[in-house]
Amino acid sequence: MFKRIALVFFVILTFSFLRINVFAADCPDASPSGNLVVTTDCSLPGIVNGVDSGDGTINTASIILAPGGKLTILPGQTIATGSLSLAGGSLVKMVGGILKTKTPLWMTDQDADGYPGSSDQFAQSTPPVGARRRNTQVSLTNLDGNDAYYCPDAYNPNVTCNECVGGQLSNQLDGVDRFLQCPAFNLCNGTGACSLHAKRVFISSDNYSGDLGGLAGADQSCQTLADSTVLNGTWKAWLSDSVTSVNDRFTHSNYPYILIDETTKIADNWVSLTTAPLSAMINRNEKNKTVLNSNVWTNTNNDGLAVYTSPIFICNDWNIKNKRITAVFGKNNLYTTAQWSNFGSATCNTQRRLYCFEQ
Repeated sequence: MFKRIALVFFVILTFSFLRINVFAADCPDASPSGNLVVTTDCSLPGIVNGVDSGDGTINTASIILAPGGKLTILPGQTIATGSLSLAGGSLVKMVGGILKTKTPLWMTDQDADGYPGSSDQFAQSTPPVGARRRNTQVSLTNLDGNDAYYCPDAYNPNVTCNECVGGQLSNQLDGVDRFLQCPAFNLCNGTGACSLHAKRVFISSDNYSGDLGGLAGADQSCQTLADSTVLNGTWKAWLSDSVTSVNDRFTHSNYPYILIDETTKIADNWVSLTTAPLSAMINRNEKNKTVLNSNVWTNTNNDGLAVYTSPIFICNDWNIKNKRITAVFGKNNLYTTAQWSNFGSATCNTQRRLYCFEQ
């Protein structure tokens, strides 16, 4: 009998919960800033919501429950407010629901332009990384398509704040968020949208002996690593053998060479890559993780030409790991000198990384 009573009570409770979810309509969502007056039976949408006003970490906004108004806080939901005023209405806080007073609301807005990068809200006393107070937002629903990139008013350093207008690249000189701004190293493609106009470079996360399977095997190693992280494109190893040099088998790009973080430039173009020190260290692997002070198989001078043209000095054209045969390697931390590509020789049984270049 007791089990039957408990079951009936559970059904009634569940039905009541469903009734609240079904029949408690959404309250008119508050604006980014200000109070909310509740005059009907309703609940706020979202996992975290509420009202927000004030500066710093002080919330001065209030939820006012007027006569006839009933605010329901659903299970798992957090409602934040500066204060709560029971002005004739009522508050229903279901099990698992949370009401936080004197608590501000935050939204991600890395570029601080008033358009959040996500509709998610955060109720806490300290700001999350990359977030601003909800009451500083222009809109709660118009999300920023590129929240990490923004061109402030009349600010265009190195002509990097650009947008596509009529299929052509145009400098953006105002502070309006276009949602389609072209980040650095991007230009307008044939459809009038931003696309990367640069060649990416990474250092391999894996180490290899001199038995690479020749140039083709080394290139395939780079391609496999690139494909494993969906970098797309065609990739080759910065590697020369006794017959073919990097200079002969690489595309000579007029675009900049950049790391796969797509923000760090190592050279302006092929000419710069092969005639001048690098602008930055090749220190990001295909997973965009930092790799420092590493040795890299090359047999290549910084001008793209082979150091040796005899297989005996190139691990038998990268086909052997014999400890009595050597090959040339570079050091990635010596990027301001030619030694990034040609530092010295090591035996072919030792482990070295590869520089991988997009073609």
